[in-house]
Amino acid sequence: MKNFTFVLLIVFFAFTGVYLSGCNGEVGQDLNQDPPTPATDGALVLKSIDGGVTWEKTFIRDFFVVYRICLLSNSSTDKVGMVLSRNGNDIKDLNSTTNFGQSWYSTFQSASQILDIATAPGSGTNGGENFATTTQSSILKSVDEGNTWNVINIGVSGNAIDFYRNNNEENFGIIMPQSSSGNTALYENYNWSLKAPIFNDPSEYLTDCEFIDDTTIIVCGNNGFLSRSTDKGNSWELLETTITSNLRAMDYFGGVIIIGTYEGNIVRSTDRGESWVEITTGLETLNGVFTHTTSFWAFGTNAIAKSTDQGLTWTQVYYDEFDRFNDMIIANNIVYVVGGRYVY
Repeated sequence: MKNFTFVLLIVFFAFTGVYLSGCNGEVGQDLNQDPPTPATDGALVLKSIDGGVTWEKTFIRDFFVVYRICLLSNSSTDKVGMVLSRNGNDIKDLNSTTNFGQSWYSTFQSASQILDIATAPGSGTNGGENFATTTQSSILKSVDEGNTWNVINIGVSGNAIDFYRNNNEENFGIIMPQSSSGNTALYENYNWSLKAPIFNDPSEYLTDCEFIDDTTIIVCGNNGFLSRSTDKGNSWELLETTITSNLRAMDYFGGVIIIGTYEGNIVRSTDRGESWVEITTGLETLNGVFTHTTSFWAFGTNAIAKSTDQGLTWTQVYYDEFDRFNDMIIANNIVYVVGGRYVY
């Protein structure tokens, strides 16, 4: 017993000596920090600086998932904002980075869920200001690139938001309701105003909206739902198609509209929504799409795909069975794809 006690004392003092020697001059700092153990799941930020050839994976401590990501500045490409959730359901926190995602800081904690975030383009009417939609009858607005946010009541809850800037530097915006029987909110001349319902059918669930030009807007939803306005949202027409897939997210560039489907395909139009073609991507499901000058992207459960011919053909560039992706942007030629990683 005496030998055992002696051994324990030797181990204790040896460990103490190692600890103190390793913390010389830094004891106070270390005691106030969590252990530097790397996360293996939770809120995920995936970055690529070579167009998707290689990827860097990082996690945001204390968060469960990243829901949305947005460039917060029209003059700087390193100012990026995210919508995050702490438990997967209350998507309420807004975080920002000014160093290309090396570190993030909190800018706002909402009392309601945040569903989408966008920045008004250009330097004209409302240019550079940030808006976020919520589940309440209000939006969040920032005039300082996402550092502070104000709540503005507009009488509508929005599932998606989009902007368009015309040649006169005038911005037009739309906030799309979750239900197709709800009012849209149109932005023009510094004011959000409510317009008539997109399509009066409360059974339809709408998922995304996109400006094609300063007067034409297309919205999509479940079961192949497509509706179009050619007068800035004052009136709407239901687009008749043979598409039955659940349409999740839409983007537009260079005369091409692409919509990602829950079933993993792309729905594509080159004539402003008059006709559509469904294209296989090779992915199991899709949560979103993104268009850029040289590449189109699709992302969802487990995987990311890229197209270099405006969505005609697709190549898978990333796969991990435990990753789930919700949104992406390209800023300063850095590809950011965000979501969550759930190891089970």
